[in-house]
Amino acid sequence: MTALGINLSLFESVKEVPVAMNQMHGGYWLLEIIKLVIGATLFGWCYRQPTKID
Repeated sequence: MTALGINLSLFESVKEVPVAMNQMHGGYWLLEIIKLVIGATLFGWCYRQPTKID
């Protein structure tokens, strides 16, 4: 469990998450949202129904 960064000691005080780690988490989730938007856009372009032009 310590490889996951979980402190299992009951007698030590709780430490705050470093600011840099919070910024990295925010950047990660921002990139995930961008990836999902781009993927959904590409999916929509690939599976769009062709329109008839008379």
